[in-house]
Amino acid sequence: MSRNGRKPAGGDGQNLVTILFVLGVIGWGFFAIDRLTEPASPQKVSKVQGRATGQESGWRKTARDWLSQKIGTSGSAVKPAEKSRVSRNVAADEVPMVAEPGNLKAELSEEAGETLTERRDETVVAESAAKFYFYRLNQKGQPVLARLSRPSAAGDLKGRLNELIRGPSGAEQDKDFIDSFIRKPRVLSASVQGKCTVVDFDVNFGSGVSYQTLRLQIQQLYRNTQMWQGTECLEIKLRGKYSPHLGTDGLYFPRRIDAAWLRQNL
Repeated sequence: MSRNGRKPAGGDGQNLVTILFVLGVIGWGFFAIDRLTEPASPQKVSKVQGRATGQESGWRKTARDWLSQKIGTSGSAVKPAEKSRVSRNVAADEVPMVAEPGNLKAELSEEAGETLTERRDETVVAESAAKFYFYRLNQKGQPVLARLSRPSAAGDLKGRLNELIRGPSGAEQDKDFIDSFIRKPRVLSASVQGKCTVVDFDVNFGSGVSYQTLRLQIQQLYRNTQMWQGTECLEIKLRGKYSPHLGTDGLYFPRRIDAAWLRQNL
């Protein structure tokens, strides 16, 4: 105590240091006793609050999971599972191109090519079916074959031949197209056999017509069937039979008429 009745200022500080020192000694004493009483090599797996040794306590595991989640979501790195799906040359925000399995691309290309070819063939057939060869007078007044298109035509070969025999329409005649079939024979059947078109007429074909008219008719039939069917020869029958002589002049015709014979004889 001082003369004025006050305690020295350093007394309380010395008491606090003494108390802390005593507590530290007691704590280290308990720690030393715990270490000395612990078995050197434990044979059994001890349990700490229901968990095996080496297993993290609940608060540590929760803290580790929370920290991992925060690090994973805050980072910009792509997960391993996502890396395997993203191409090296594609940005993370873009959709990568996935390779088509097997030979699917080639098969699709072949199918598309076949479909395109089929449609092109159908288009060619439809276009050729709507076209006809009719005779038209040239500047010298001579009949020459000229091709014209019609908006629609019969679907089968027999129907197109009957349409051809009916001749040009009134509008087409105004454009100088003429009809070579004065007498209208009827087509009984028409087919393609090999590279030849076979047409079976009734007895009116070639009946009462001159050599010049019959020549024009046969040439017109050959050019149209060649355009429609792509055939190389024409075979004409009367009621299912081949007749070598036709017309009032008895003109001879071979069984199969081709381009070479037409050039030499017509």
